[in-house]
Amino acid sequence: MTPSAPEPQRELDPRLDRARRALEDADYDNAVHLGLKAVEVAVRAAGGFSNANVGLDLVTGAFRVGGPLADSSALPAEQEGVLALFRGAVAAYRNPTSHRDIEFDDPAEAAEVIRLASLLLRITDRAAVRRVTSENQ
Repeated sequence: MTPSAPEPQRELDPRLDRARRALEDADYDNAVHLGLKAVEVAVRAAGGFSNANVGLDLVTGAFRVGGPLADSSALPAEQEGVLALFRGAVAAYRNPTSHRDIEFDDPAEAAEVIRLASLLLRITDRAAVRRVTSENQ
């Protein structure tokens, strides 16, 4: 018997609770904004950055090859791939919702962005553990 897949909405990172509530209230643009904001806050904390570091500059500094959250055991191309995930999410979803009114009218797309934010938080958490481990060695 094959185990059933987890229900995506129940598997969201708890830091996305505000985004989940906005999604449930059909406030899709705010849900997306809150989801990617949670990612930005987590990256800033995990990488030891100040509040002055924001957006694309923040995720680039954190996940660039050799950056504090990059996985040095991964191939450079793979490190660049993770960086591209973060840069793409911030550029495509965080920046527009931060700087102008965006109308998300597709609840499925908004939910997928929130799930992407959950994945990015998981990646950030793993990177934070690596960073702390390497600093303590």
